[in-house]
Parts: sequence; structure tokens; C-alpha cells
Amino acid sequence: MNLKPLIACLCFVVLVCGCKEQRPKEAWEKREQVYTDHPPEHWLELIQHRNPQVRAQAADRLIDGGADNVPELAKILQEKTGRTRLSVARCLGDIGPKAVDAVPALCLVLKDTAWAQRDVAAEAIGRIHGNPDKSIPALLEALKTDEESRVRGKSAEALARFKSGNPKIVSALAAALEDQDDEVRAYAADALGSIGPAAKSAVEALEKAAKAEQFNVSMAAQEALKQVCGE
Repeated sequence: MNLKPLIACLCFVVLVCGCKEQRPKEAWEKREQVYTDHPPEHWLELIQHRNPQVRAQAADRLIDGGADNVPELAKILQEKTGRTRLSVARCLGDIGPKAVDAVPALCLVLKDTAWAQRDVAAEAIGRIHGNPDKSIPALLEALKTDEESRVRGKSAEALARFKSGNPKIVSALAAALEDQDDEVRAYAADALGSIGPAAKSAVEALEKAAKAEQFNVSMAAQEALKQVCGE
């Protein structure tokens, strides 16, 4: 039996299969290269796109760029509203402390008419936790006066990230333990716990909150007392 034709046929099949496996990989690598090679201006435009998936992809690329993209993102934040403002605020929060130059713009968003924008702005300011002269007064005002409980809660959480025993912060968080919304009260207790011993002036308010009927408030206050009193 002549095996040469059979061997040649098998070699051809192996070669074809190898090419088929290689082509999808090469195509994927080419698409990935095109995706990542765009300049920041491209992503700054796409973060304003109406498609949320496109905005999310653009945000990922801008986050990778870090502080270099913050000035333009802050500019967009001031000029745009709605879903664009949400995406940009989230993006700045994900950049973190390197986005400190955007804090003034985010503080303005804390006064937006839409609660969702205020909510995201408060969270972003907390994740950046910089420029306390601007951010802390804005968060304190939101904690005390915002009509939306979620924004008040996020403001309390954001204040905790500063790890500051600033009497104004401690006093405002202690007052928030009397908030009409139990989630806000729990956030305030958690925040005081995060501040630790520097929040000892709030012990009395925490002891009262620890006796609350709402389980989440009571547990948060009890845990906060352990952190504040150093137990």
C-alpha cells in the first residue's frame, strides 16, 4: 500500500486546521490594537455617546490615562448633563486621588437637579478624597440638606474616607444618626467608626443609636463604638 498520498493528505489537514486556529487569534489581536491605539480625544468624545456600553469602554481607556485626562473630563462635567455627566463622574471616581483637580467641578454636580447625578458625585468625591477645603463643605451641606436619602448616605460615606477628626465632620455625622432614614443613620455610624478615636465626641450619639429598633442602625452603631473607643 502506498502511504505517501495518505501522509500528504494528513499534513494538508493539519496545516489547514492550524491556519483556521491562527486567523481568529490574529484578527482578535488586530482588533485589540485598533481599540487601544486611539488618542485620548477619541475616548473623550465617546464618553459622551448615547450607548452606555460605548461610554463604559471609553471610561476604561480614560481611567488608564489617569491624571492626564482629568482637566478635559472636568470640563465635560461642567458643560454636559444627564448620562454623560454620570459617566464622567464615575470615571473621575475610578481615577481616584489623581483626579483631585476635578473636585470643584464634582462639588457643583452635588447641586444638580437630578438625584442620580448628586449621588455619583458624592461617591466620586469620596473616592478622590482630596482638596478638603472644597470637598468637605460640599459634602457636609449635602449630608444635612439633600432631600434624597441615598445622597445623604453617600455623603456620609464619602466624609469617612477623609479619615479626619474635624469637629465639623464628627458633629455632622453625629447629627445624621438622627436622620429619618435608617440607611443614612447606618452610613453615619459606619463613617464615625472609620474615623475612630478622633470621633469620641460622638460616643453619646452612638450609644443612643446602638439602642435603635432598626437592626442595621443598631449593629452599625455598636461596631462604631468599638472602633471609636478602641475596644
